[in-house]
Amino acid sequence: MTKEWIPVVPAQHYFMGGIWVDSDSRTSMEHLYAVGETSCNGVHGANRLASNSLLESLVFAKRAAHKISGVENAVNPVLFCKEAI
Repeated sequence: MTKEWIPVVPAQHYFMGGIWVDSDSRTSMEHLYAVGETSCNGVHGANRLASNSLLESLVFAKRAAHKISGVENAVNPVLFCKEAI
């Protein structure tokens, strides 16, 4: 058995979001959606089960994409002033 110290450091490997979203990943801002680690949809409760993160991202990204695809031309394109760029 070895008696050498093993370096241990605190780390974060997953962030459980902060942007509140509904079941279609819509935020409180019109035309803004959030999925994955940026969103807080409540499916994990107080703790996240290992391996659920990828499935959560896929499911809610698909729901958001379906919702967005149903909104055709609802957002006007942003016009830029060449002097501002």
